[in-house]
Amino acid sequence: MAGVATNGEADVLVGSGAAGADADGARRALWERTREGPVAERAAAAVALAVSVRDGLRDHRQARALLDWAVGTGVEPAVALAHLHRGHLNQVEGQLQPARSDLDVALRSVDPRCAALAALHLGWLLVDLRDDRTAWSRYEWGLGRAEGAVRDWLHLGLAATAVRLGWVPQAQGHLSRVDPATGGLVAGYAALLSGRLYRTIGQPELAAGYDQRLLADVGAVGLWPALLDQGRANRVDLRIWRMAQWVRWLRAGGGTGLRFADRRHPDALLVLSAEAGLTVGTVPPGGGRRRFDSAAYLTGLGFELLGPAPAGNGPTDSWLCWTVGDADDETVAMTCESAFTSGFGRKDDFDLAVTRETAGEPPPVPRPPAPDLLP
Repeated sequence: MAGVATNGEADVLVGSGAAGADADGARRALWERTREGPVAERAAAAVALAVSVRDGLRDHRQARALLDWAVGTGVEPAVALAHLHRGHLNQVEGQLQPARSDLDVALRSVDPRCAALAALHLGWLLVDLRDDRTAWSRYEWGLGRAEGAVRDWLHLGLAATAVRLGWVPQAQGHLSRVDPATGGLVAGYAALLSGRLYRTIGQPELAAGYDQRLLADVGAVGLWPALLDQGRANRVDLRIWRMAQWVRWLRAGGGTGLRFADRRHPDALLVLSAEAGLTVGTVPPGGGRRRFDSAAYLTGLGFELLGPAPAGNGPTDSWLCWTVGDADDETVAMTCESAFTSGFGRKDDFDLAVTRETAGEPPPVPRPPAPDLLP
C-alpha cells in the first residue's frame, strides 16, 4: 500500500501504546488485509484500521494516511466512511473547511447510518461557523436516517440551536424526545439545556430542578462547569454553595485543581488540588491583603499542615499545603469562605472567581463521540 505506511511504520501501527495483546493482534490482522486481496476489501480494512489507530494509539497522522488511501480507491462504501472519519479528524484539529467538504461527501452515502453521523457532525461544525440555520437543516435531515444514540445527539443539536435562536416550543419538543435511559453525557446535556431554556423564559424553579439533576449525575461531571460558571457569586450563601459544588467536581475527577479568588483582589487566593487526596494551598504566613498568619488561621479551621508545596508546582512553589482530611464538601466550602472573609478580610459581597485546571481544556459545548462506524 504505497503512501500509507512503510514496513517499519507498520510496527508503530500495531505496537507500543496499544490497549493490549488483543488490540495488537486485531491491528496486525487488519494491516495484512490492507496489503492483499480485492481493492474493496483492502479499502474497508484501511478504514477499520484507521479507526483503531485513532482510538487505540491516538495517532492521527497514521489514521489520516490510511483514510487518504481509502478515499483514493474510489470504492464505495469505504470512500464515504473514509470521508466521515477524515472529516471528524479535520474537525478535531480545527480544519473546519476541509472537514465540511469531507462531511458533505459522507452525507451522500447510501448507508443511512453513515449519512446520519455525517449530518450530526456537520451540524456541530456549522455551529462552530455560527451558521445555526444551516445546522438546523442538517440535523433535521439526519433525523430521518438515524437511530439509537445518534438520534439523541441530533435532538440535542436541534434543542441547543432552538435555545440559541429563541424557539421555545421547538426546544421543548426536541428535549422531550431525548431518551433519558441513554444517560451520561446525553442526559447531562439535556438537563443543562433544559435549565438554560427555563431560566431564559423566566421559570427559575423549573430551571433549578434541571440544574440539580445535572449536578447529581456524576457521569456528566464534565458538564458541571458550564452550569457553575454562570452568573455571579457575591453573597455568602451563593459562594459557599458554589465552592461546595466545585469541590464535588474536583473529587469526582472533573479536573486536577481549582483556584478560588476574590475577582477584584486576586491576591486573596486559595488553591485546591486533587493530588494526594484533596489539599489546599495558601500564601505563606505574612501573605495576603491583611498580612494574616495563614498557618495559625487554617490550623484553627481544622486544616492539617502538610508543609511547603513540592518544587515544580509553578505559582505554588513557595506556598503551604494543607489537607482537609475527611471533611465533606460543604465543610471545605465553609472553611474556605471563612478564610476569605475572616482571614483575608474580604467583604460579605466579594465576588468569587473560580479558575479550573483540567488535563485538557474541554470544548465550550459537549461534542458527540467520535464516529466509530466500520465497513
